[in-house]
Amino acid sequence: MPGAVEEAVRELDPPATMVIADGFVGWTQDVADKLGIARVFFWTASAACEIVCSNILELNTSSPGNLEDESVIDFLPGLTGMTRKDLPLAFYDDDVCLDFIGKACARRPEAFCVLANTFQELEPVAIAAMRERMRYFAIGPLIPRALLREAQLPREDLRDHDEHLGCMEWLDRQLPASILYIAFGSVAVLSFRQVKEILDALQASNQAFLWSFRKNFVVDVPDNDHKALDELLDRAKAMESRLVSWAPQLHVLRHPAVVGFVTHCGWNSTMEAISSGVPMLAWPRTSEQNMNSKRMVEEWKIALGVNNHGQDTDDPPRVIQSREIARLIEELNGEEGKSMKENVLRLRDALRAAHGPGGSACESLREFAECFAKSR
Repeated sequence: MPGAVEEAVRELDPPATMVIADGFVGWTQDVADKLGIARVFFWTASAACEIVCSNILELNTSSPGNLEDESVIDFLPGLTGMTRKDLPLAFYDDDVCLDFIGKACARRPEAFCVLANTFQELEPVAIAAMRERMRYFAIGPLIPRALLREAQLPREDLRDHDEHLGCMEWLDRQLPASILYIAFGSVAVLSFRQVKEILDALQASNQAFLWSFRKNFVVDVPDNDHKALDELLDRAKAMESRLVSWAPQLHVLRHPAVVGFVTHCGWNSTMEAISSGVPMLAWPRTSEQNMNSKRMVEEWKIALGVNNHGQDTDDPPRVIQSREIARLIEELNGEEGKSMKENVLRLRDALRAAHGPGGSACESLREFAECFAKSR
């Protein structure tokens, strides 16, 4: 891979002066050095997550694997009150990717700067901590600026996707703030029993929903009995709701029929929900999603947390009961939901301002361009 990238960059005309590469692809620094050009470390997650990932090696040696240690971790700049239990879910299994991430992030100081998919008003303390250490420009979220202020998005790009267009037309027929949107991203999975509990909760709550339900979403169909799964999905379809294999998420979140979003707390999904002013039920599944969830619930107060701490590390994995899920749905539709809606709308407005004239994200992008121009 490094050789192919180097060859591709060498063939560019006019010649490249920098390479912007995902922070996890540390070897691109070697390519940039060999070509004598700058490398920009592009970080797609939160600034808080970057601080943790940049200290993985020290975290693993301070109390490796001891997740019962509730003492506060005091050496993470910009992060206060964090314990081992608050670390990304990857730490729970001594995940093999931790070494990879640690080594990739250890090369960050070699880069010319960091471009980060976050914005100043969302993470002021973490961003300030990063800026004390190197050139750091918060330019997120990576949503086309022209779309940030759109109440509803144009549907021309959906014309060739019947399922996508169909779910939007279905939303058009629903009452305002009546539909719960459910999506767990492209990687996370649930057990058959957990899916059943969610459906039980939705039925008990009389909550209509739009669920982005991938074909590989259920991991343990009983005795490989796909008839059981089909019956479960038929039940969902009979609940005056809609299942789709994939949904045009940003379009869905901007639709006035959507009251809330059940999310795995991936960073892109979180930012899209904030940009759309939609409160959430936070159900983290992997990676740093539990870190995002904690901040969504406790710091920004834009979500209710599904209590699944350590859910996938239990043996057997713990299932969240339908009554707990139904309680959260009820709160989302009640006074708590109204409060979260107000909070997420404030963040949405701050995000829009950040990308407006003189806003923090626009200024960060301008500073990045000026800084690079002066360095040449």
